[in-house]
Amino acid sequence: ARNKASAIAVGMGRKLGKAVQINEGFVQYMYGGIKNEAFGAGGGGIPIEPGSTSTYKNVTVIFELR
Repeated sequence: ARNKASAIAVGMGRKLGKAVQINEGFVQYMYGGIKNEAFGAGGGGIPIEPGSTSTYKNVTVIFELR
């Protein structure tokens, strides 16, 4: 993140300062059968094998400009 932000800052004729805020979040996609069970809509659905789901993490970093 720092390298990308630094390149943007240089393009603006500025210098990158320190990170002043870091926010983390994640999104996990659920398959239909799991979602339906979680909301009381019954079971069933397609069985999910180990390693077949993905979890993604989002990180936002805010840097100061000098």
